[in-house]
Amino acid sequence: MDPSRTYVSPPVIAALQDKVRTTALRRMLAGYYGPIVRRGRRNTPFVPLAAVADFHGVNITSDQFDAAVDGHRDRFFTIPTPEPETVEAA
Repeated sequence: MDPSRTYVSPPVIAALQDKVRTTALRRMLAGYYGPIVRRGRRNTPFVPLAAVADFHGVNITSDQFDAAVDGHRDRFFTIPTPEPETVEAA
């Protein structure tokens, strides 16, 4: 899990920080976690997990992340790493 490529929604942030979702959403909309990416049919806001960890000054382990997601795949998404281009010799 790469925190800079993993984007999380307010329920995940709330579960990680033991807060309510509205607090996480208000912080997102105020820009505390940086730019927001909206995705899905509900136009759900997402922010990078690394920005959340930096703002709160904590390291988020994969066990904590898995517990916060709680099996809901729609609460986060990961940007895949780009494949390196190979140059063929002519």
